[in-house]
Amino acid sequence: MHGRLRIFISSTADLALFRDAAERGLRELDIDGDRFEEWPSTPSGPIAECLRGVDSSDALILILGDRYGTEVRDGLSATHLEYRRAIDHVPPKPVFAYVLPARTRESKQCEFVAEVERKQFRSSAETDTPARLSREVRRSLLAEFAKCFRNVHPGGEPIQQPSTVPVTAGGVECTLPSSSADAYPFLHDLYVRGDDEAIFRRRAVIRERFSADFRIMNTLHMATTNIAMAGGMVGQDALENAIAFWDSEAAARMVPAAGRLYNQGNALGVLGRGDEAIQRYEEALQANSGFAQCWKNLGSELEKRGEIEKAESCYRRALECDGTLFEALLAMGQLMLRRRHAPREALDVLNRVAVNLLTSRDTATVEGWKALAHLELGDYRNAVAHIEEAARALPSAEWVWKQAARTYALAGRDDRDLASVAAAFWRRYTARFPRSAPGWGELGLALWRVHRQCEDVAARDEAADALQRATELGSNAGLIWDRLGHIRQERGELDLAEAAFREAARKNPAFVYCLGVCLIAARKYPEALPLLLRDAESINKDARSWFQVGVCHAELGNGEEAKLAYAKAIRRDPVYPHAWYNLGGQFWNEGDLHRAVQVWLRAIRRFPEFERADEVRSVLLSLGADGSSH
Repeated sequence: MHGRLRIFISSTADLALFRDAAERGLRELDIDGDRFEEWPSTPSGPIAECLRGVDSSDALILILGDRYGTEVRDGLSATHLEYRRAIDHVPPKPVFAYVLPARTRESKQCEFVAEVERKQFRSSAETDTPARLSREVRRSLLAEFAKCFRNVHPGGEPIQQPSTVPVTAGGVECTLPSSSADAYPFLHDLYVRGDDEAIFRRRAVIRERFSADFRIMNTLHMATTNIAMAGGMVGQDALENAIAFWDSEAAARMVPAAGRLYNQGNALGVLGRGDEAIQRYEEALQANSGFAQCWKNLGSELEKRGEIEKAESCYRRALECDGTLFEALLAMGQLMLRRRHAPREALDVLNRVAVNLLTSRDTATVEGWKALAHLELGDYRNAVAHIEEAARALPSAEWVWKQAARTYALAGRDDRDLASVAAAFWRRYTARFPRSAPGWGELGLALWRVHRQCEDVAARDEAADALQRATELGSNAGLIWDRLGHIRQERGELDLAEAAFREAARKNPAFVYCLGVCLIAARKYPEALPLLLRDAESINKDARSWFQVGVCHAELGNGEEAKLAYAKAIRRDPVYPHAWYNLGGQFWNEGDLHRAVQVWLRAIRRFPEFERADEVRSVLLSLGADGSSH
């Protein structure tokens, strides 16, 4: 029989990082961890060896993710067999189960998790990263040892909940154990779970009752610094006190030098004392050159000062120490995108992040940066896919909605095939932000594109409602009024269309052209002419503007001016068919048949498929001029 405790670690093969983390946690407690991949090949087969490993162990750590694993015997996976072997042992082996968060699980894995949760101890702490799992393994085993000791030690008292004192913070009453022996595990558990705010809310009673307890005060100072680094408000004095605490003789005895200096660097960085923070980080790395997180934080401070080359070098050193360190991968990806303007390189780094191991917040952050990189590359489809992943991970975050709005606004305009997808997003957006004028405007524009692609009248009418809502909410975008004018003109509502186009032109002179065309449709030629002439001479200066000037002159009986305008349109764009056919028509209307035939013959040769080509051919044939023979 072995003299040291041995615990078998069981999980599916894809959770190697979590098995490593569990073994680290056991090693810190001087417990041996047993794992299937540590054994050499054996003639009896791996499953038999695994089950023998369970038999010879003192307990089982069971890590459950989203996958069930391959069924190897009696319809059960290897992990399920190991669990059954442990609980069927006489006496049953203790089982410590850790269920990792997952968006979805395979159906058999859901059944397996439910079976375990009905019968076994299960950690309720958040174990969504390997580091948190390692800490929770240590915490839960220590708690079990303490319970066993108290239950079997002669004269021991029955286990009771530790006594607590009420704490009121921000109007919310919370509790804190009254003795140091119970308060430290309580606070440490909160710290391991990442609930720094819960610790900080209790700071007054912690200082009052436990100021002499180094471990408790260290936990408070670390939680305070974490909150400040995340952007929370803790006060300058709290950070100054933390820095002084880690300079104390007690800290020098209790905390390794690298850890103390690293903590101080974090607090100094939040206080804006970058030079001192960098000095502390560098001293910490002299004490421990393999401190990956310290390399990353040093890089962040250097990047703040604009020392990009040095920052990048630090991030690379961090990843040499720990190639899976999320914070370093994210920082490197952000640097490549923001500083280097290298979206492909940024994606190469960000794609190395094991997103399935992250918290929802961190998952959303990574997916958001991937979306930005794809936007930089003009890859709108992938940008949309990643921002949707961010939204699924963190559906209520304001910043996710804002970035998604930017992504869909660009994607919907530049990739017409995404118009329907964009419209679906903007419907969700306006449901969440019903008073957002830009949101309603983008919904209307997306639906207008859907209508233009497939002549969807329902989409057109919904677009009109959305654009109208945007204007009611105060939209100042000329494009919104312009598209509303187009819809109203298409529906024959010329007075309403004219009003919308006038508002668009008032906000942006580039839309004067559309107002002029609308006035032509309403036969308001005297009003249309000066607007279109201004557009042709000083705004758009293109063939279509001169063509519409020609139409106005022709309708007003200004034949020479009409022909001159059509000629200018042709000079601007020799392949603009409307101007060619109308110029020939103007000669025809004036009785200059020779010039009319000359122009029309050239028009038919250049644009034989134009919508008016057959009509003109009929006229030419009636005159004995066969356009096809020239």
